[in-house]
Amino acid sequence: MTAAGSVASFREATVRFTADEFMGLVRHPPLAERAGKIERVESEIVHMAPADIPRRRVRHDVMSKLRSAFAVEGEWLVAVEPTVRFAERGVRPPDLAVFRSPDLHFPIFEAADLFPAVEVADTSPGADLGPKRETYSAAAVPHYRVIDLKARSVVVMADPDGGRHVSSSRHAFGAPPPVPGTDAAIVID
Repeated sequence: MTAAGSVASFREATVRFTADEFMGLVRHPPLAERAGKIERVESEIVHMAPADIPRRRVRHDVMSKLRSAFAVEGEWLVAVEPTVRFAERGVRPPDLAVFRSPDLHFPIFEAADLFPAVEVADTSPGADLGPKRETYSAAAVPHYRVIDLKARSVVVMADPDGGRHVSSSRHAFGAPPPVPGTDAAIVID
């Protein structure tokens, strides 16, 4: 077999990992440095595209506003791309996450501690509103938002029941949906 054939057959192979095996892999410096952003989804490792400048700007802006909204010292943690375990559905780093009274002694958070999760979608609204939404819904994450940069809107999902979010609404940029658990609203321009 040629070298190209070996690479092609390697790319087609599916390798499955437990959450603990995955965490061991991403802590290994060569993989962590070379692989970029990766997630474990339904036992498979998925490579994620790096964030571009508009996506980073929106993520930073929303992170600052979430930190202001959840400013109660020690009670809330607003995190950028935290590692969150979703039982056997995967290990994902949401773009932004808010945790209530998290245990900071562990390098990985549990989905049960996640209050709202936020994804900023530029090239991935299909994944964020499809498989990722299913993961958050199945884990009963109470609030999930997708900031869709191309559609210039925010999709707000809440009230998980039976593996899906019962309520869902779309808000145009400039029309601020309220931030759950606060009196704040986040305007995205």
